[in-house]
Amino acid sequence: MKITRLNHAQITIPKGAEAQGRTFYCDILGLQEVEKPDALKGRGGFWLEVGDMQVHIGTEDGVDRATTKAHLAYQVDDLASWQKHIENQNIEIGDSVPIPGYERFEIRDPFGNRVEFIQPVADNALQQQIDYYRARAGEYDEWFYRMGRYDHGKALNQQWFDEAKQVMEMLHQIAMVDEALELACGTGIWTEQLLKIARHITALDASPEVIAINRQKLAAANIDYQQVDLFQWQPERGYDLVLFGFWLSHVPPEKLDSFLASVSQAVKPGGKLFIVDSQPAGTSSASNHQPYEAESIRHVRKLNDGREFTIYKIFYEPASLREKLASFGFDADVRVTDNYFVYTTATKL
Repeated sequence: MKITRLNHAQITIPKGAEAQGRTFYCDILGLQEVEKPDALKGRGGFWLEVGDMQVHIGTEDGVDRATTKAHLAYQVDDLASWQKHIENQNIEIGDSVPIPGYERFEIRDPFGNRVEFIQPVADNALQQQIDYYRARAGEYDEWFYRMGRYDHGKALNQQWFDEAKQVMEMLHQIAMVDEALELACGTGIWTEQLLKIARHITALDASPEVIAINRQKLAAANIDYQQVDLFQWQPERGYDLVLFGFWLSHVPPEKLDSFLASVSQAVKPGGKLFIVDSQPAGTSSASNHQPYEAESIRHVRKLNDGREFTIYKIFYEPASLREKLASFGFDADVRVTDNYFVYTTATKL
């Protein structure tokens, strides 16, 4: 004899406050209401679906909810976006005591019930990488266009641009496709190039900040933007062409196979995969960054304001990348430019 799982949890709100409760829990939090059994409808309140469980909102007067520590904790997949959403509703964010392995914050619902939002942080470096690229969104183009800390002088800058042009010309050799998918679309540097060979683009990124810049920069009606965690992403259909630029080097080794398996599913048989990424040239990065260490898979990056983040940065030799892609059903042509880039055109077998 044992208890196997939690079936549901219940909180209460004042009698007659169902409309206000639905506004908060259904409209603001986006939870789906489920129908109560006929035998219980007369008691008031409403039920909500949360994953594979339910939260029952009952009605009860004479309770001081604002003083109790009792609460429900809702696990979310993007805590920062949830916090911004809550703040936009003019709801006060309360203090939470830090606990290992999780990030969290709490609020009170309109009736005083304590509500916690929590997200597990499995890998601090991975979380730092996410935070870094969100914070860096407004600075990102400085890197590619060799501005500020990335300006290494006229000769080296021109070499960078010449090699980038070489990669773009290889991309443009792919015949026009109907449907392209860009993973980690960023601020639109490679999305702009895709527009020249794709009639429609689905552009995915985990950062709402870079998506906003991409959308504003290109203002293209044939791009569908989606905010997606690429480590959780599963393709819903196949595409004629899949591209990701300067993303593969940021995939942690333990997540590489599952990511490439999803990529393989996303490319139609006979379809194309295009990858561009970095070689470990010191002048590809900012002038105040430390040199890349040969045996390290992580690198400390700085923002213009001096904040530091540790991210994944993994470089691939052409032969090893070609072999890895072959194991996922791709016939890959992997090339390098003189100093800065490694790039791949592959066909799904």
